[in-house]
Amino acid sequence: WKIIDLGGGSVALESMQFPGSYLDAGGDRKVWTANKPYDSNNFRKWKIIDLGVGGGSVALESMQFPGSYLDAGGDRKVWTANKPYDSNNFRKWKIIDLGGGSVALESMQFPGSYLDAGGDRKVWTANKPYDSNNFRKWKIILL
Repeated sequence: WKIIDLGGGSVALESMQFPGSYLDAGGDRKVWTANKPYDSNNFRKWKIIDLGVGGGSVALESMQFPGSYLDAGGDRKVWTANKPYDSNNFRKWKIIDLGGGSVALESMQFPGSYLDAGGDRKVWTANKPYDSNNFRKWKIILL
């Protein structure tokens, strides 16, 4: 994935596995990797909220659904939840610096599990290492 700064505190998340595809909040709130431009609407725009607890802990708020956050999912199917990010760990992520501007997003609800683009483009929280392929890697690009 690449994190692309859109200004105004919003970002788009491009899949490194599926270049030109972006993390999408989903009209049905089921998060997927959409092969659509990130700037055509707010479905593929997110705001990173620093949780201020150290260690790179963040929440990702949907710009399409303000007040809704990227949720690891009880069944590990990632969705956009209209719930506060601070009530539990489902909507908290840890940014892990892999060097060279690359990061992985680890679920704080499922330690050792990472945001995954999904082979079928359905985003999920994978209990797999982030360094075995590009499904669970992100690249930060500051514009």
